[in-house]
Amino acid sequence: MKRITLAVLLAAAMLGCGRSKPATQQSTAQEPAPASPTAPVHPVNRVVKDDDGRLSQTVATATVQEPPEGESCPPEETVTHKSVGKIYQLVAGHGGKGGLWDKIFFLTPDNKPISYKAILHTELGAVTIDLRPDVAPNHVRSFIALAKSGYYNGLAFDRAIRQKIEVDTGKEGMQPEVHTIDYLEAGCPLGTGDPGFGSVGYWLKPEFSDNVSHEVGTVGACHGEELESGSAKFYITLTKAPWMDGNWTIFGKVTHGMDVVRKIFDKPKGEDFRPTSPVIIRDVTVTSNVR
Repeated sequence: MKRITLAVLLAAAMLGCGRSKPATQQSTAQEPAPASPTAPVHPVNRVVKDDDGRLSQTVATATVQEPPEGESCPPEETVTHKSVGKIYQLVAGHGGKGGLWDKIFFLTPDNKPISYKAILHTELGAVTIDLRPDVAPNHVRSFIALAKSGYYNGLAFDRAIRQKIEVDTGKEGMQPEVHTIDYLEAGCPLGTGDPGFGSVGYWLKPEFSDNVSHEVGTVGACHGEELESGSAKFYITLTKAPWMDGNWTIFGKVTHGMDVVRKIFDKPKGEDFRPTSPVIIRDVTVTSNVR
């Protein structure tokens, strides 16, 4: 498939920051309260049956710790006055070990799959997302860890985008097909949706799969021009967008609350697709179930 570039899906990073890693940042902001624990907590060094190792990657293996080229430094604090450095520590731990990342598992000790749901509680209602560790385990683990750290609490759905996309048919002499895509973006630490901001100190390597496609309600990771620049920002589609397959990592799907998603999308917008009164994510609850 030919690669499609959507400029409005740019995410964040911190190239050329010239300062210490987020884990050593100091801030007077109040430490975020962890969300409710969900999955069974097993010893970090436990051994499970994982045929290709995809379900048990460490932060160091699954992410890029140096900012991708062309991306920006994250803020010292989020718009909700949470320390980005403390969020990083909660997720990744010290030295890349001992954080929430290491305490999230997709298999029980007897190798039964663990499934997860994330419930986004908003001012307009709840949105339930079925997470897909079988498709993108590292993105799911990152999302759960960020939710447990309290990162998303108080952040907004910062952009509601309707965009026409020209898609090459691949047929000689044929004009590109024009499609319209609607989607929401959320998770920007600044609350603005500005390109170049969206990381708390690590960037996820892409995880593409032939087993999923961009249907209505697809949840995926925003990224910039570099595929490895995805981090904390995510999007929810309100239309089908199969031309995005293989270019953006899908890690979940809305199973309840698409009516809420549409209400959020239909709020009045100003310039650059930004809502004039953004809808706030009050908190995120993550639940788990052993299948």
